[in-house]
Amino acid sequence: MGDSEFLVGRDQELAIFEALLETKEREIKIINVHGTAGIGKSFLNQQFQRQAIMKGWRAIALDSHSFVQTPHAFCGHILNEMKTGMETAELEHEMESHIIIGRAIQSLNDCAEEDNIVLFIDTYEQIEGMDQWLREHFFKRIDDRILVVISGRNELSEHWFMSPMWRRLVQRMPLSYLPYAAVEDYLRRCGIAEQGAVHRIWQQSKGHPLTLSLAAFTKQSHEAELEIAATGIPMHMLPYIVTQWLREVPDEQLRSVVECAAVLGHFNQDILSFTLKRSVPTAEFHRLIRFSFVKPTERGWSVHDLMREAVTREIMLRTPKLYEEIRAQALLYYYEKVTAKNRLTMMSWEAVELLHYIGDSLVRAYMSWFAASPRRFEPADRQHRDELLAYVHQRQSEAKDTSLELLDPQTNRRFQFVLTAEQAQYTLKGFDPDRLFDMGYDVIKCLRDTKGNIQGLAVLIPINRKTLPYLLQNGRSAAFFGNLPPEKLELFAVPENTWSGWFINMLHMANFSDASISASVTHFMHGLMMTGELLIVSPPPMPYFTSTFESLGFQIAEHGVHCNYDGVTPTQTYVLDTRGDKLLSYIHGMLKRAGLYPIIRDAGGVEQPVPEPEAELDDLTVRQKEVAELLMQGLTNAQIASKLFLSEYTIKKHLKTLFQKYEVSTRTQLFKRMLEKK
Repeated sequence: MGDSEFLVGRDQELAIFEALLETKEREIKIINVHGTAGIGKSFLNQQFQRQAIMKGWRAIALDSHSFVQTPHAFCGHILNEMKTGMETAELEHEMESHIIIGRAIQSLNDCAEEDNIVLFIDTYEQIEGMDQWLREHFFKRIDDRILVVISGRNELSEHWFMSPMWRRLVQRMPLSYLPYAAVEDYLRRCGIAEQGAVHRIWQQSKGHPLTLSLAAFTKQSHEAELEIAATGIPMHMLPYIVTQWLREVPDEQLRSVVECAAVLGHFNQDILSFTLKRSVPTAEFHRLIRFSFVKPTERGWSVHDLMREAVTREIMLRTPKLYEEIRAQALLYYYEKVTAKNRLTMMSWEAVELLHYIGDSLVRAYMSWFAASPRRFEPADRQHRDELLAYVHQRQSEAKDTSLELLDPQTNRRFQFVLTAEQAQYTLKGFDPDRLFDMGYDVIKCLRDTKGNIQGLAVLIPINRKTLPYLLQNGRSAAFFGNLPPEKLELFAVPENTWSGWFINMLHMANFSDASISASVTHFMHGLMMTGELLIVSPPPMPYFTSTFESLGFQIAEHGVHCNYDGVTPTQTYVLDTRGDKLLSYIHGMLKRAGLYPIIRDAGGVEQPVPEPEAELDDLTVRQKEVAELLMQGLTNAQIASKLFLSEYTIKKHLKTLFQKYEVSTRTQLFKRMLEKK
């Protein structure tokens, strides 16, 4: 089996190239193949060369590593590759530059009179200093029939596309990571077909060709003694992977900026300066965002996912103190942003970003799936009815058992879940789009792939006077709302043009093991959690769902147990209340669960952890204060739980904390101490 048999996922690029080879009156003169390190540019180039030769074309290949960055050396290399009979020494030393350049251009043009020629220039970033000469002189003088393939980490500079002529003559060909189907195909050709192994390698490589190749090699080698990094790459190969990316970063100071950017989920000039504790000049920042492994996002820029993980892991192993300093500074930056005046009253992407740094191990495992620019859920209406029903029918007919494995890259802790074919369909039961459309809101939201196919569904119901009848009847929500006392239920019955909270009725994915879909669903959930709303959900009673909501800080409600999913298994209802100051309380709680504390700065600008609150009523958390005030009204634990939509167990935990803070052992003593503090 030749190397070409292992080229997968590039059918579109190969088809474009073949069409250009077969077109006699083609307009395109230059193909610009570009993409980050290890994306497969050289491998694709080799296949292009094979295609050209099979079609009777003459292929002339130049590797920019092989000559110095001068027009003289470039043209001498062309003459040498064309085997004109001139000695290399003569080309390099004895002839003047203008003669070498003229002869190279003339030789190419003479050859184009008789043969079809394709000129391949690889690793173009090595000769970008010659870009203007090539654009304004060389390429304008060679025969229009010569096809040129320029491959490099970066897209051709903006100067090419400011020219109407070059815009017309250049075919852009960006290379992206391989999709799951291509990864599966590649592994099958490598003799790896077991679905569990395929899924793990997909997660490890994320479709990055070089990492995919190394992960497949590791699997094939059966070297059980190899220590595997969080990225799925053997530890001894991790520096090699990182080095490949960092080859385009020449100086050490800029490398420190790249390392900082890799640890951050998203970055801009401000956060880099804050995190590095020095001003990052604009010129330095512009150099950073020009690298092939950096991409723009909605929130600034991000290092490509796999490189971010590989570089971060390498920093954690090589300089753990540096990693912790960067992480602490990033946490401080986002904490200060989200706790600034008036920031907690609105949806804040900084608050979502903060979860990268304060989540527990399972939250971090989900975050490791996080794409820098995940696809968004979009509203569906009546015109999508048939499409929605077709999605549900297809998911039900194609449902299968699924094994899932998540990895916390910070601790290497793995989480394994299993969903049976029946469990994967649980949330689809009773899906009635007509009834949901009758509510008059964008209740149904769908996630689509790049081809427009539905890959996920969410049903998010605003709680108000109009929707309460449905919520009181629906199997997943009736147990919670139906067991509320009348006065509590009335609080939910706000006018229909507003809402008192949200009931998450459905979150479904076409493929629970697809990392990109999971990233989009996770982003959707985190956005909801940080809007300062009351969220209620009753997920299927399996660890994959329940562990997730518990890790995200949702608490079990006292009322709301039902057996609606399978008719047998008791299913809990979960509540997350981040309204008003409760969002800050939630953030503090997540920080403490992760073993961290909110960070502030003292007068000298030195970072200090926020001290434990003294036992003053005003210094209690929002939730503790609510429990304390209801306790002082003489309410029982069950009554307090009902009023706060929490379980009695959760109330007991809050009371235990209050006992410890006030150094008492009974409710009566606690009541007395709180009266003294008022």
